[in-house]
Order: sequence, then structure tokens, then C-alpha cells
Amino acid sequence: RPGATDAQIAAFEKYLGFPLPETLKDIYRWHDGVDTKASGRYDPPDMFFDYWLAPLERLQEHHAMMRKFMQDGTYAKTDRGGDGWWDDHWIPFLHNMAGATVCVDTTGWSTGDAGQVLEEWHAAATRKITCRDLDAWLETYVMALEAGVLHKMSDSDGIGASEKTGDEGPGFDRWVEFRAAHNPGYPKWLRAEVGH
Repeated sequence: RPGATDAQIAAFEKYLGFPLPETLKDIYRWHDGVDTKASGRYDPPDMFFDYWLAPLERLQEHHAMMRKFMQDGTYAKTDRGGDGWWDDHWIPFLHNMAGATVCVDTTGWSTGDAGQVLEEWHAAATRKITCRDLDAWLETYVMALEAGVLHKMSDSDGIGASEKTGDEGPGFDRWVEFRAAHNPGYPKWLRAEVGH
């Protein structure tokens, strides 16, 4: 998709109530996510395993839904909703078909490291903090592409570490080692608390 305008970014920031990190603004100025219906049906092209860059409009819809779940008690009714289930300062820029997201955490939930990148699976309490910030995440991603650790998979348009989608063999192990070598101390595995 074409890049988002400054007016679109400002409108999204107004909705959030705080500014986007500059690197994330640069990404959205470059491309406002991917065309989720390029093939005529909802089938976004994956750019990172099963994740794609969400357009700002979709990003806001998802964020608003998660905000609502926290505010109206939806999460609490299902023993979720405690600390770490959702935080309004998470910006879910990558999405997948299962409803999981990769977020820039602008305040540093649990660690105090503002800007950290975490993976959020809405139905599971596990939270994986993958990098200290978005710049480190992007640098690792690009270096892995250049080194051939991440590449286009043979059975899809997606980018991953294995030959085929869902295959967590030697290629995936190589990616795990590569990511850890370039991000010492990560990933950090944390758990969200049971709801109140």
C-alpha cells in the first residue's frame, strides 16, 4: 500500500492519546501496511513468519477492540484481564490470521524497557519480548534476510526460516540462534496475570 499521510498518522496518534515512535512513523510513511485483499479475498502477504504489517486503519480497529475487552470486563469474565493481557500503550503493528500481534510496547510492561517489541497471543498468557526496541528488531530482520536465514518459503508468498510454512526444523533453529546472537538476553518469556 502507499505510505500513510502525516494527517493519517496524526489522527491515529490522536486516537491513541500518545505519539508513535519515530521508527514506526517512518515505516507507515513508507507503506501503510499491506493490501490484505490483493488476491480478491482476505489473504495478506506474510512478511515475518505468519505476520503482516497491518494498515493503520486495521491497527486502530484491533487496538480499540482490545481496549474495549479490558474496559468492559470481557477479559475478566474469562480469567484474563490481569496485568499483561493488554496495555493501551502496546501498538500492534504486525498481525496474523489467529489474532496474535507483534507490538511495540511504548512504556515497557514488566521490564521498564520502553520501546521493547513483544509478541501477544490474545488467548494465551505467554508474552515473549523479542527485542529491546523496534530498531533492533528491524536490524535483526534485515540482517537475517541478507544472510539467508529468513527467506521466501517455497509453498507460500510468506517469509520465514524454513523451507515450508509451519516447518520448525533446522532452518527455524538457525533463526532462533541468529536472533539470540544479535539480541543478547532475548527473548524474555513472561506471563500475564489471571484476571480480577
